[in-house]
Amino acid sequence: MGTGWWQALIRAVQEQSGYDCPHILDCGADPGYALFAASQGQKLIVLEAPSPVLESVNEVYERLGGHVFSMRPPSFDLISTLSGV
Repeated sequence: MGTGWWQALIRAVQEQSGYDCPHILDCGADPGYALFAASQGQKLIVLEAPSPVLESVNEVYERLGGHVFSMRPPSFDLISTLSGV
């Protein structure tokens, strides 16, 4: 799917809800994808990469006012909440 798809989805959610929600794009271990996402305006990402790579990508994000998480933060499971499971 990719950065453009993700940003379009988030934009639609924000327009429908009227809420400017924070969103984090998971880039896996791919620094190229992380840097492309930065060039597309993505501010928050997860990048699970070796330390020197993570530090280099983080420098780019810091200059752009963003942040790189080194591991996925906790999330909620909306599906089980809605289904009562």
